[in-house]
Amino acid sequence: MRLLRLITGLAVASFVISHFLNHALGVESVDAMDRLRSTLSVWWRSAPGTVVLYGSLLTHFALALVSLYRRTTLRMPFWEAAQLALGLCVPPLLIGHVVGTRFN
Repeated sequence: MRLLRLITGLAVASFVISHFLNHALGVESVDAMDRLRSTLSVWWRSAPGTVVLYGSLLTHFALALVSLYRRTTLRMPFWEAAQLALGLCVPPLLIGHVVGTRFN
C-alpha cells in the first residue's frame, strides 16, 4: 500500500509541478505560458494522461482514507495530523478549479 501511495503521489506531484511551472512562466509572458501549456496538454489532456492523473488523484485520496480508517487511535504526531488535515482539504479546493478549466 505504501508503494502505491508513493507512485500515485509522484504522478500527482509531476502534474502539480508542471502546472505551477506554467503559472510561473506568466512572469515572463503569456505567450511563454501558452507554448508550455500546449506542450503539456499533449500528455495531460490525452486519454492515457487523463487516466493516470485522475486515477492517481482518486487512488491517493482513497489510500489516505483507508490509512485513517485502519488507525486504532487518532493520537498522532503533530506533523502527521497536519499532513492528513491539509491533504483532506485539497479535493474540495480542486473541484471548482478542475470543473472550471477542464469541462468548460
